[in-house]
Amino acid sequence: MKEKVIDFGNERVSVLFKKLFFPTLLGMLSMSAVTTIDGIFVGHGVGSDGIAAVNICVPLLMSLMGVGLMMGAGCSVIASIYLSKGKTVLARATITQAMLFVTLISVTVGGFILAFPEETARMLGSSEHLLPLVVDYLVWFSPSLLFELWIAVALFAMRLDGAPKLAMWCSIIAAAVNVVLDWLFIFPLGWGVMGAAFATSL
Repeated sequence: MKEKVIDFGNERVSVLFKKLFFPTLLGMLSMSAVTTIDGIFVGHGVGSDGIAAVNICVPLLMSLMGVGLMMGAGCSVIASIYLSKGKTVLARATITQAMLFVTLISVTVGGFILAFPEETARMLGSSEHLLPLVVDYLVWFSPSLLFELWIAVALFAMRLDGAPKLAMWCSIIAAAVNVVLDWLFIFPLGWGVMGAAFATSL
């Protein structure tokens, strides 16, 4: 069933807040849960070294996700101003510019990680003991950075387009799939930290 598009121009602010707040909150919680889910499965399947390896990678990955969320929030605000003035072309151009920016950032950082995985792991503070696990996580997660940042911007664009519930379900389904793949890759297949990174990437 097609979702009823929200009328930002005529709806009351209180009604708009209600329609946007809860879907956005649930969607953001689902996105945030992915790293926690990784930690739980890695802790049970790999052990303390696995959790330590994931935690070493988290600051870098969360910083990049922060860039994606920052660009998504910023471009959606600017685009909404243009839309309120009837400047649809400029609104679309704003979203496009945000997508291009996060593409540049993710490709640059992801390429550096893939080219220098051990150096990146050491810069993040990895010990020699944890180095193989940290490298595994970084190498298998890096190719997905582009899509992770695209999604961060796209979800804001979907909400701006009047479809917050669709954005919410995209986040919830992705988190649910991540749970299943984490279990599959870490326990039955025994891929360890690499499996957690691969599950998140997919």
